[in-house]
Amino acid sequence: MKKFALIVAGLLLLGIYGCSSDEAKKAAEETKEAATATKEATVESMDKAMKKTEEAASATKEAAGEAMHEAAEETEEAADAMKEKAEEMTK
Repeated sequence: MKKFALIVAGLLLLGIYGCSSDEAKKAAEETKEAATATKEATVESMDKAMKKTEEAASATKEAAGEAMHEAAEETEEAADAMKEKAEEMTK
């Protein structure tokens, strides 16, 4: 985004100080090319960020599932132990 702002500022300066028409055309072409490259880089960065976010969400979901499974197993084991202890105390 900063690059784009600099490009726009450069165009404004060119217009204000009045370059020759050939230089202005060349500068305009270079500015368009730079703007296109900046846009492409931004889109690529966003795509990478989305991919990393999806990967992180998937890993979090898997870890949560594993934690829930472990918690269920531990709860079942604790319930069995309590049941055994209750049976011993009843005898």
